[in-house]
Amino acid sequence: MKNWIVLALAVFLLLGCVSQPQPQTNTTNTTPVVIVTDNTTTLEPFQPGESVGVGDTVWVDYTLKVNGTVIDTTNATLAKESGIYNANRTYAPLQFVADFNQNLIPGFVADIIGMNINETESFTIDPSMGYGPAVFTAARYYNMSLFTTAPLSYFTDQNLNIHNGTAFTTPIGTVTVANISNGNVTLFYLTLYTTANYTFMNGHIPSRVVSVSKSNYTALIEQLMDVNDTYIILSPATGLPAKWLVTNKTDTNITLENTNPLANDTLDFTVTVVNAEHPVQSDSSQSDIQG
Repeated sequence: MKNWIVLALAVFLLLGCVSQPQPQTNTTNTTPVVIVTDNTTTLEPFQPGESVGVGDTVWVDYTLKVNGTVIDTTNATLAKESGIYNANRTYAPLQFVADFNQNLIPGFVADIIGMNINETESFTIDPSMGYGPAVFTAARYYNMSLFTTAPLSYFTDQNLNIHNGTAFTTPIGTVTVANISNGNVTLFYLTLYTTANYTFMNGHIPSRVVSVSKSNYTALIEQLMDVNDTYIILSPATGLPAKWLVTNKTDTNITLENTNPLANDTLDFTVTVVNAEHPVQSDSSQSDIQG
């Protein structure tokens, strides 16, 4: 239940939280023959002519350049030639699932989809699909509804027996079930509604209930970010997490600076798909098998 409430919070906030890494390499040179990702899913090799699709597991070699300078690569020789070699790093193909929830920049994933094994492509990624802008301004105050909706299947999948009035303790206080109808559960943020000047953490962002409207059940929320402090916030351009520094705060707005050194940069990638495999549904449970 707590996981759902945390996810629901991200819907009504202007900002969010988590971490935005740039592509990293594997720590091993071995390519898995079969990986069981859960109790029902295995992977199988591509057939000739098949291209990478959403949900496939992919292994790629890549080189990233900014303004003609090599910034990152899976090629050890090129890393040495470019003066960026790291002896503590294993230079091997990057393995990831070709989907947009893997903490990789959206443009990188989008350009891999459709490629074939052993194919090499070069592509340019605009900041809006890369590491986002260098600076953006967020509202210091925002209005949120004290009601949110979750699918009933979430609760049944967790074997949670709920009914109208069921209460849950979450990171933002007590949340209650207000209604169950048509496969959906309406949740009410009880603590936000009843506790004056209530403070809570929305991910990494301290927040405060300024006032509550009992006519339309909304709350005015203040984001309590302070100047010169840093926060993990979702990029307004990419939706990915990044570390932001608060540089200014007024009565209405908060100005933030992206601390990622590649913020606002155009990224030039050269990528080779080394291997790729499909997820395959299976009825039997298996253990991880790697070769």
